[in-house]
Formats: sequence, structure tokens, C-alpha cells
Amino acid sequence: MPPGSDFIDYVCPPADAGTANCWVPYVTKFTYRSGVLRVFMQVDRRSPEGKELGESAAHAIMNFIKLGTPPSILINEVDWVETVDGTGVHIAQYSL
Repeated sequence: MPPGSDFIDYVCPPADAGTANCWVPYVTKFTYRSGVLRVFMQVDRRSPEGKELGESAAHAIMNFIKLGTPPSILINEVDWVETVDGTGVHIAQYSL
């Protein structure tokens, strides 16, 4: 993220508001360890909506790394993208 940017202040486009495409505001932090990029989200992993947001986020980030123009460190070092809830419990994951 560019300096000073914040996912918490992100506002989804009107067409995406209230859908699983609007996952960005739920992201609280990222961590990386041993090839796994973990995306922490403030969602209830047990609810259908939380699961759908986690799936959408993991899939979108995986696509960005594979098909977009991410920093080279992401291309070279990330093997998996995993979304987790605020306590670190698994929601979804995708292999790169």
C-alpha cells in the first residue's frame, strides 16, 4: 500500500456495495510467512456473508498476483493467499 493509504477508509463503488466484491473495507492487516500471504478480515467466518467475502478477497488477491502488476516480491515469494478472520482462523485459500 502506498504510504498514508488505509483500507479502512476505502469506499466501494455503488455497484459493488453490499456484495462480496466489496471485501476491501473488511481487511485489517496482512502478514507473510513461509510463502503464505495472510489477509486478516473483520468478518464472521461462520456466516455465509463472511465466508463469501473471504473467498472473494482470496480469489481477487490471487488474481492480482498472477495476472496484475504486483511488486516482484509478491510474484517471487508468495505461494498461497489465505484469508483469515480477526483471530487468525482460516476462511479461504488459493495457491499461486
